[in-house]
Formats: sequence, C-alpha cells, structure tokens
Amino acid sequence: MKFRLLLLGLGLLMKRASANNPAFQKKLEGKDMSFEISSDDGVCRSFTVKNNTVSSRGGKAQAPEFCLRFQSAQEGFSALTAKNAQLAFMKGIQDKTIRVEGNPMSLMWFQSIAAMVVPRKKKKKQAA
Repeated sequence: MKFRLLLLGLGLLMKRASANNPAFQKKLEGKDMSFEISSDDGVCRSFTVKNNTVSSRGGKAQAPEFCLRFQSAQEGFSALTAKNAQLAFMKGIQDKTIRVEGNPMSLMWFQSIAAMVVPRKKKKKQAA
C-alpha cells in the first residue's frame, strides 16, 4: 500500500511542478512520452509527459519509453525513498531486484526530475 501511495504522490507532485516550477518545466521541454513504474506483485502506475505537463494514472502504459520494475512493492518503496536513491538503484539493478526495460537514458532523466519534486528534510540548525 505504501508503494502505491508513493507513486500516486509522485504523480501529483510532478503534475504540480509541471504547472508551477520553471526549472522542472525546462526538463520537460521536447519530451512526448510515457513511462511506467511497477512491481512484480501487482502495483503499477503509468506517467505521461506531453505538452510540458506530467499526468499519471493507475495501470500499464500503452507504449512506454521505459519501464521501471521492482521485484516487490516493498523493494520499490525502499529504493524510491532511499537517502541515496542512485546508489539504491545501482545496487538493486546489480542484485536484479530492479529491472529497467527500454531506454536506460530515460531512467536517468526520470531520476533527475523526481529529485526536483521530492521534499527534502531541512537540516537542524545548531545553537551557537
């Protein structure tokens, strides 16, 4: 359930960023594609980039540019919420708990836009 909610939230955050964030909008320029994030245990969400906006819906994409597949929803949640997501992805790909089907360069593009919308924890200020 956490993975399903994470993907829903990610879709909403990207949709909002595509409407309000100029840097995010710049990353979308020239993109007309769909991609899919899913797990082998049945969670699946598709994302569409068109006209510099992002939308998402539950289910498989028609003709995705790439598919990001996790061995389980738990693995997907862990990888996408890891402090160092790139390291978690590389480890998952090596361990074969994460599979990338399609264009791997698009995965790198996705990671760059996802990093723009994920809220970061603020560092606590130390007392002087």
